[in-house]
Amino acid sequence: MSKAEPQIIECPECGKKINVPVALMGKKVRCKACSLTFVAEVKKNPNAKNSSTDDDESDGKAYGLTEESLVPRCPNCANELLSEKAIICHHCGYNNRTRMAGITRKTYDITGGDVFLWLLPGILAAIFAITILVFDILFYLKIDAWVQPGEGTDSKEGPWYEFMAHGSVKLWTGIFSLFFLFFLSKFAINRLILNNKPPEVERN
Repeated sequence: MSKAEPQIIECPECGKKINVPVALMGKKVRCKACSLTFVAEVKKNPNAKNSSTDDDESDGKAYGLTEESLVPRCPNCANELLSEKAIICHHCGYNNRTRMAGITRKTYDITGGDVFLWLLPGILAAIFAITILVFDILFYLKIDAWVQPGEGTDSKEGPWYEFMAHGSVKLWTGIFSLFFLFFLSKFAINRLILNNKPPEVERN
């Protein structure tokens, strides 16, 4: 039968390590270095983990899946989307198509005066376009009668603007009129119909 190995303890006074037989454990011994008498006992390691007080309180069983959710979620904030085809997240404004998050800006309120000043150029363009159109209709219908010699006179010469009835003048009048009508009408439609709201002015 083998003899039990002695225990190594540390003197609480001088820190010297002492070999103490197992039979003397729990009894008073004296340190040869400092002559201190103390009870021989092995100090417990405070860093040792106590399995009974483990924070995890593991019972040896694997973790189970308590709930499974397959709803579509926003890749930016992880909140639920309204549907799988939703483009904009109603929580954070993230755009799933452009992969860009919504941007919040501080802008000034748009007043009625702002709207009027924005629409005014379009209104003027529409008025000019209508004026040119009416002028062209009257010009082509009445110019020949306007350049005829006056009634009750023997002169066969017409008025000084008789050249206005010439074919070349009519042609170029129509070309210039169509040119201006095209751009004026395009601007008026864009300003009054397609883009009829003034741009927002961002606050500094």
